[in-house]
Amino acid sequence: MSGPCSTADRHPPELSAPVSDLGPDLGLPAGAGASSAAPLPVNEWQRLSALRRYQILDTLPEQAFDDLAWLAAQICQTPIAAVSLVDAHRQWFKARVGIAQQATSRRVSFCAHAILRPNALLVVPDTLADDRCRDHPLVTGDPRIRFYAGAPLVMRDGMVLGTLCVLDTVPRDLTEHQRTALEVLCRSVVNEIELRAVASDSDARFTIIEAHYKTVQQELLELTQSLEARVKARTVEIQDLYDNAPTGYHSLAADGTVLMVNQTELTWLGYTRDELIGRPFTDVLTAPSRRIFQEHFPLFLQRGWVRDLEFELIRNDGTTFPVLLSATTLYDDAGAFLMSRSTMFDITERKETEAALRESQADLQDVLDMASDLIQSLDAAGTIQYVNSAWCETLGYTAAEVHGRSVFEVIDPTAHDHCHAVLHTLQDSGQTQQLELILRTKAGQKVVVEGSVSVRRRGDGRVTTNGVFRDMTRHKQAEEALRIANAEMERALRMKDEFLANMSHELRTPLNAILAVSETLLDGGVYDPLNERQQTALHRIETSGQHLLALINDILDLSKVEAGRLDLQIESIQVIDVCRASLQFVKELALKKQLRLDFQLSDELATMDVDPKRLKQMLVNLLSNAVKFTPPGGAVCLEVRPAPEAAVVCFAVRDTGIGIAPNDLTRLFRPFAQVDSYLNRQHEGTGLGLALVRRLAELHGGAITVESELGMGSCFTIALPYYGPGAAAPGTTRVVEDAAHTAASMPTDEGQTQVRGLYTSPRSAGARILLVDDSEASLESTLEYLQAKGYQVIVARNGREALDLAETMRPDVILIDIQMPELDGLEATRRLRARPETATTPIIALTALAMPGDRERCLAAGADEYLSKPVSLSRLVTRIEQLRRT
Repeated sequence: MSGPCSTADRHPPELSAPVSDLGPDLGLPAGAGASSAAPLPVNEWQRLSALRRYQILDTLPEQAFDDLAWLAAQICQTPIAAVSLVDAHRQWFKARVGIAQQATSRRVSFCAHAILRPNALLVVPDTLADDRCRDHPLVTGDPRIRFYAGAPLVMRDGMVLGTLCVLDTVPRDLTEHQRTALEVLCRSVVNEIELRAVASDSDARFTIIEAHYKTVQQELLELTQSLEARVKARTVEIQDLYDNAPTGYHSLAADGTVLMVNQTELTWLGYTRDELIGRPFTDVLTAPSRRIFQEHFPLFLQRGWVRDLEFELIRNDGTTFPVLLSATTLYDDAGAFLMSRSTMFDITERKETEAALRESQADLQDVLDMASDLIQSLDAAGTIQYVNSAWCETLGYTAAEVHGRSVFEVIDPTAHDHCHAVLHTLQDSGQTQQLELILRTKAGQKVVVEGSVSVRRRGDGRVTTNGVFRDMTRHKQAEEALRIANAEMERALRMKDEFLANMSHELRTPLNAILAVSETLLDGGVYDPLNERQQTALHRIETSGQHLLALINDILDLSKVEAGRLDLQIESIQVIDVCRASLQFVKELALKKQLRLDFQLSDELATMDVDPKRLKQMLVNLLSNAVKFTPPGGAVCLEVRPAPEAAVVCFAVRDTGIGIAPNDLTRLFRPFAQVDSYLNRQHEGTGLGLALVRRLAELHGGAITVESELGMGSCFTIALPYYGPGAAAPGTTRVVEDAAHTAASMPTDEGQTQVRGLYTSPRSAGARILLVDDSEASLESTLEYLQAKGYQVIVARNGREALDLAETMRPDVILIDIQMPELDGLEATRRLRARPETATTPIIALTALAMPGDRERCLAAGADEYLSKPVSLSRLVTRIEQLRRT
């Protein structure tokens, strides 16, 4: 049996390790591979004796052994194979393919592990994943062995002399067919060794040789037939896998020309196989990629591999696309370069994803830098990794100055302990933590910030702590100023309370004496009888004293309400009881003035939750005013209308008195303000009563409204919440003093709340304007300005209210918004124009609609003018006056 080439032709230089890489007394560095050295077999002494007995160590190469090693490499498709004999200190190669050394150290020998299992084939698919050989110098260095398979050489006496082994530079495994073939060849090696032992007996040797070769020939014939069948079956499958793989494959010659290429790569490039075979690979590379290829290809030929190089390829149509290339070399039996085995991946999608990611990161960076909050990122040790622009601007550092520094260098020392505790809790729980702390600027100034920190654990095990904070320094300063102001206000309120308490005490003490003496003198049973003139004088004293007492009570109650210190004592009461008690209080005064005092209650069994004392106080105040301002012979009526369906109870006090002028309505509910405030006024009073009624009603969640006509009388209505089932009752038009205090309590047709009324300036003498808008902000700003200009302003919050008020109030000018609930401005304008009383009334559309065609739609609906928001109020007044004059 002779192989196709001699032993000297099977040692490629690129797969050889230098002599300096061998073991002890063979050049191996001391200690190398010690952690993976194989233990000795239990029969090591007998095994070494048998090895010496066969007299095969350190003998010259023999063709039979060389052929068997070559055949093992071919069948197993590996670049390296050897017949390895393991003695006390080394493994010596009787035959070898792809290895230059004659021997290596036993301490780093793969075969030293294989001989420990005489009856089993040792296969290591990946040496880097196996603790026994991961630190082998031929694994960690050139030629970087990644695969090993060794069949133990078991002699007839059971002694294991070494192995028949195969090796490769890439991770892999053997097929069942290859495993069987390796074991067959192993037995052939054993037979060759046995033959050498009996070489002195030529006849016996001839007989053994003849039997051996017959056996080997038969086994090889069967093996060859099986192999050919398998090869034929696999060739088509492998070729199909090669051509239609999802990756590109090609092979290059030593001069860089294309030798082989699969269909996938041809499809990518748009060439046929004939068009590409034989051409330089650089023909399909862009200029920058050509330079990379020319730089790395010589290194590839020398080293035998290249990993993950990026190239840009040119298609046949001129377009380009990126690829990732890896390659290994393929050598012939003599160790000469045959071709490359190159693999390419189209990374177009990856590049697009990377570009999108970079864009996204750039966008995120822009957002972070534009943010007004302070944003920072720390590593697990608290070292600053990132800060945004706001962080730098606030603290006076540049990003470069703080990168890599501990965050505690910018945290005020007083906050260190708290910050450590928060970070500890964050690390343990992983939940976002809120905190407030003090930072120090580069100039040493303190900055108070508050915000949140969160932790993120990356896939590589790194921990990042991210924080977002807001500069609260000014806010804290404002809070401190507010705290001081509140403290000062509290002190002022206490002084006020103390003053009122002292004044109350000082006033009540002499008043108590006055009233007590008056009552005593009027009681005829205590002193001598008084004449009529004396009784009259005493009645005057008593009446004045009672009036002074009521004044003191009102002042104290109003002060408590204004300070928010008046507590209501809510209880369930019979409405009729409180009303009768209140009427009884003014009954005598009404009789003296010959007034008719009426009481109407729609439900005599009605009950409600209210503070009875305060309800009586409100009713007595209104009834007293009604009696006071009603001339003799008139009438005063208390009308109560419980409306469970509207969740409200209305207490209306009507009179036939002197009435109130429209321009005086806004002063009614102001403390210490009176309509009749001149020195020669006809009616006494302090102006506290209605202000107190208003505040008490608001404390109950209600409101007070007034309807009045000069010379005809007035009607004051207290609306208090009634917590019961039912829908809302129809609303009525009322003139109110302050929209802000009644908006939450007045019923409407839909059961919601409304404020409708006439707003006038104290110096109002201008035109009456109906202002229609559903925006509170717009209403308030426009209303205040128009009032300041002397206009009387009527407010409506939707088109339906506007129609009702326009009919009753007859405004001089109508300002109307377009987009409103219930009835929009366009429809309301059309209906106003359809009515005779408003057919010619100037209408100005005030609207946020400012798109092309909106002006035309408003004018077509009947508006005289169109002004888009935001409206210049001075221009609005000018236009109002222009429309009034036309």
